[in-house]
Amino acid sequence: MSKLLYADLGKKSTDLLTKDFPDKTKVEINSRTPNGITFQVTGTRNHDGSIIGSVQPKVILAKQATTLSLNVDTNKNAKVEATVEKYPGFKGTITAINETESIKGDLEYKSDRFTFTTGIEALNPKGTTLSASSVVSHEGLSLGVSGEYLIGDKTEFKKADAVLAYTTPELQITGFARSKGSIFGATYFQRVNSDISLAAEFSLDTKKTDVAPKLAVGVSNNFDSQGTQGKIKIDTEGKLWLSYSQRLNQWLKFTVGTSINANNLGASGNHQTGVSLVFDF
Repeated sequence: MSKLLYADLGKKSTDLLTKDFPDKTKVEINSRTPNGITFQVTGTRNHDGSIIGSVQPKVILAKQATTLSLNVDTNKNAKVEATVEKYPGFKGTITAINETESIKGDLEYKSDRFTFTTGIEALNPKGTTLSASSVVSHEGLSLGVSGEYLIGDKTEFKKADAVLAYTTPELQITGFARSKGSIFGATYFQRVNSDISLAAEFSLDTKKTDVAPKLAVGVSNNFDSQGTQGKIKIDTEGKLWLSYSQRLNQWLKFTVGTSINANNLGASGNHQTGVSLVFDF
């Protein structure tokens, strides 16, 4: 596999173990105008009864190879983003975020055997953050490094990670070091066939000697070609997740999920259920 960014290393297992396990009630509406402007409206009800809504319009300027988007929610947070992909292999993004009172600039480059990202976040009251990542790939093997450096009242390396991965269309295995080398682990993903996929993630925090290593294992099964899917995940903390999703028609996808604390089945508040409805018009 070529043109893998650092964020792509281990992504297949992460997606299987984290996506489509709703634990809240969420409604999402996606629509498109005749001139190509897309709108995404979401509403989420949390377990404490609070409701958060957001609106995200997006316009693609094809001649300028530019995408403009805005995200505003009912918590008075707003994000404005402009992405330019005018030159082969390069992508530049500028983002303004009012929640952190900052502006971010990111540059991404992809080639067959080498990818690179760099970024800067400025105007944040906590300081300026510089970030970079790089991946070198050859015949399925990829070595990636990533780091963040904060310049402010407390100047420090915020992040220093590394990943070694082997990737094929049906398989991805990674070994990683995170949190400046204090957390070590591995991920595994395999597409057994067109319907069944497996994933696992193991991690060990060497700084927290009183905390046991963590292991999560998940399986997904596609029941048909129309998007009907079941998923199950279990981890060493005794938590069990189940989910079922089905496309009811061409406009609506329904997903229901539940998480169960197997260590304390009788305690209230230890189990959560969520529903997701996604409308595409």
